[in-house]
Amino acid sequence: MTNETEDPDFYCIYEWEEKLDDSCSCTGSPVSSDYEDDKSELDRLKKYIILKHLSENTKKIYLRHYNVLRKALRKDITLCSDALIMNTCSNLSKTNNTKAAYLNVCIIIKKIFKQDMSKLDKHRNELKKKITVETKANNSALATTLPSLEEFDDHIEWCYNNKKYKEFIINYLIRYSYVRNLDLVFDIVYRQKDMVDLDKNYIWLGRGGKCTYIRRDYKTVGTYGEKKNIIIDKKLVTALKALTGPLIENPKNVGYYVKSLTFNELGESKLLKIIIEFYRKACDFNKLQEISTSRGTSIETLIASYNIQC
Repeated sequence: MTNETEDPDFYCIYEWEEKLDDSCSCTGSPVSSDYEDDKSELDRLKKYIILKHLSENTKKIYLRHYNVLRKALRKDITLCSDALIMNTCSNLSKTNNTKAAYLNVCIIIKKIFKQDMSKLDKHRNELKKKITVETKANNSALATTLPSLEEFDDHIEWCYNNKKYKEFIINYLIRYSYVRNLDLVFDIVYRQKDMVDLDKNYIWLGRGGKCTYIRRDYKTVGTYGEKKNIIIDKKLVTALKALTGPLIENPKNVGYYVKSLTFNELGESKLLKIIIEFYRKACDFNKLQEISTSRGTSIETLIASYNIQC
């Protein structure tokens, strides 16, 4: 069984899944004739997700889920009944969001092979409703336990003053660029022309306390494309220049590493809840739109997954 993720965008994984599979209907209409040369389910799935321009992490999630399903089913998904698929997805995890994630892979496979998957889609919609209820309950429980935004800001300042530069950078970018864990895997460069890899994230350090934050590998890149943030902050530039190695030492464990260095070890997801709650109470909808744009997350997802006063 795969590890559960703490990222609420995986909790509301449908935002990018629906973008992924919106090219065909629930009756299994054709996806693309480009797949006809590929024989196996896995080959077709690989080609399908490549064409959708997803982040590398998202591609890995899909392939990992397919491999777990294939092992559990002991035969191709296209040869399985809807009842067997739904029962297997249910048994693979205790959480509805992960059950739905497994189910979504099956739906995509059915679409690629032009099979009817209306029953699976109906079951997925039922799981979505359950996830929405669970999310509201979980968020409401956090309302009385999370620290304030002022405490978070004070912690960021403390990190800088005490030369805890890695902690400062991670918390700063979560606070002001509203990033996910994967966004924090980046190369630091001093020349614009060095940002050559179109599948990597960069921070280009300029003059006068200015840096340009380029994100090309993040969760919803297939939907929102490259993100570019111009940040003018001498403290951030000082901290970045002080690094003697990569910010994230082991990108494969980026979630664990980021969580351990965030304020109170809350992780980026709960810290974003603190930020959104502050601006929600202030009725600052322009700021909420800014968060949505910078993060690459729809307003609907922010409200559904990060609002702790549902």
